[in-house]
Amino acid sequence: MPHPFDRAEYLNETFRGLEWPSISLEGIEFDHCTFRACRFPDSSFRRCKFLGCTFKDCDLSLIQVPYSAFGGTRFEGCKLAGVDWTKGYWPRLATLEPMTFVDCTLNYATFIGLNLKELTLSRCTAHDADFSDAALTRAVCTGTDFTASRFTGADLSEADFTGATNYTIDATRCKLKRTRFALPEAIALLRGLEIILVDPDEPGGK
Repeated sequence: MPHPFDRAEYLNETFRGLEWPSISLEGIEFDHCTFRACRFPDSSFRRCKFLGCTFKDCDLSLIQVPYSAFGGTRFEGCKLAGVDWTKGYWPRLATLEPMTFVDCTLNYATFIGLNLKELTLSRCTAHDADFSDAALTRAVCTGTDFTASRFTGADLSEADFTGATNYTIDATRCKLKRTRFALPEAIALLRGLEIILVDPDEPGGK
């Protein structure tokens, strides 16, 4: 089925309420465009560019992003479950502006080994997501639920996890330098250190 995008480039345009599941786009550039309440689940964006764009209340579950770039793109209230971001375009020499996710669902997302410096992942649900070996320096991960997510080998220097919940971060296998955590969730950092935590209020705890 033909899709509504018949040009190679769109600049400062707003798209509302589009419903095109399983569409396939290739080689299209969206520059500072806004997508509101659009549904593109299980779609393929191949060699596309989303630069400074905003997606608000959109369904992008299971999208495929081979060789596509999302520089400075902001996602608000979006469904993004099952997206393998490692398939996108992540230049080695030039860095893209960081992405922003606010109030989004990112369950089963894959970010393995990516440069995610200054990423924002605020008030999101990221169950069973994989951030192994990713660079998350200065990332803002406040208020996000990281149940069953993986951070092995990740660089979390100066990242902010205040208000984040259900994370399991092995302090011996991640880089933690000036990383911000809040109690009581930060107790999870002590797992794997082969220490014994004692509650002084419990019998025998003193």
